[in-house]
Amino acid sequence: MIRGISMTTKKSIRAACRQARMEQSEMDRQNKSQMICRQILSDPDYRNASGVLTYIETQGEVSMEFLRQEAWKNKKPIAVPRVNGKDMTFYWIESMDDLEEGSFHILEPKLTCRPVKPEEDFLFLVPGVAYDPEGHRIGYGGGFYDRFLEKYSYLRTVGIGFDFQLFHEIPYEELDCPMDRVLTESGFHSKETI
Repeated sequence: MIRGISMTTKKSIRAACRQARMEQSEMDRQNKSQMICRQILSDPDYRNASGVLTYIETQGEVSMEFLRQEAWKNKKPIAVPRVNGKDMTFYWIESMDDLEEGSFHILEPKLTCRPVKPEEDFLFLVPGVAYDPEGHRIGYGGGFYDRFLEKYSYLRTVGIGFDFQLFHEIPYEELDCPMDRVLTESGFHSKETI
């Protein structure tokens, strides 16, 4: 389901999507998250990637737990971000024991983890607040992901969210880095598929 755009500012869209995420039951969130993770696991971009950059979920985001467990089981390298000032660096993790509470009370890799040098065949799973079929993304306003993607624009990106986070159109700025595709529980979305 793609929502029409009745809200015109990033602030109002952030507020509406955050509220919808928090109102979702934990069972719904887990079920939809697993559907999303299964679609990633069967996607050729995932299967062909030599490494996956993802995130540690917070505040009702799509959970990547199922994907992490499957990736570790199948020896697929997984990396998650650590915030360093205004930037973030990804580090390889081999279990949840490699994490500690960091910036914004989100679990981050310990500094004993190995930093990642992103390769062209990596798959980058990007969290967000809202998306549109053109791949535009509204994040949390800190610009961490956009600054990272500016440096590594060659990465294949998939914006991760729930159906209620997908809009026909969202406001964006020139510096915002669009996603190659967006994935929700109903499938992959791009301008070609809408």
